[in-house]
Amino acid sequence: MSDKGRICRREGYAGRCSLVRGVTAAGLLLAAACGPLSEQEREYFRRQQADRRQHEILEGLKRNEMLEEQALLLVKQAPAPAGEGTTAEWVKTLEEREKGRIRFARWDIIRQPENKAIVRYRYTVTGPNLTVTKKAVEWTVDVGLRQVSEARFLPDAGAVETSSGMRPRERRAHRRRARWGEESLK
Repeated sequence: MSDKGRICRREGYAGRCSLVRGVTAAGLLLAAACGPLSEQEREYFRRQQADRRQHEILEGLKRNEMLEEQALLLVKQAPAPAGEGTTAEWVKTLEEREKGRIRFARWDIIRQPENKAIVRYRYTVTGPNLTVTKKAVEWTVDVGLRQVSEARFLPDAGAVETSSGMRPRERRAHRRRARWGEESLK
């Protein structure tokens, strides 16, 4: 009797050891009896493996899209600061309070690990004297726990002067582009 047999019996694993040996022997016999795969069989298994990979990729993308949609929906339905209804309504009143014209308003979702996401609402305000200010509000969302953090106003990029702060050459180019754009719109 070998040492392995004694160890298995001593520890009460005699049945398991013989089962493992039997399965291993049967597997070796089957592998020896089978011949190499034909080209058709290889192609079939390659296609199956490629289909499985494609399915896994699509499932992962679908899960990511669902997480992003849920995060955005949670933010829009969350109570607004100062009890002004929902966040979606609060964003509309925020836009109305701005002095100037709102441009390029959009929602961005940045995926984080562990079912978390950062949701940003970004917009640009064109004010009097041709000043342009970029603004953003940000929320951190835990989709699994369905929790939304308080709104944080991100520091703006500052006012950008579009005419008086430019050098003469840049100003001429800006005017030329503006005229060209107006003419093409007519």
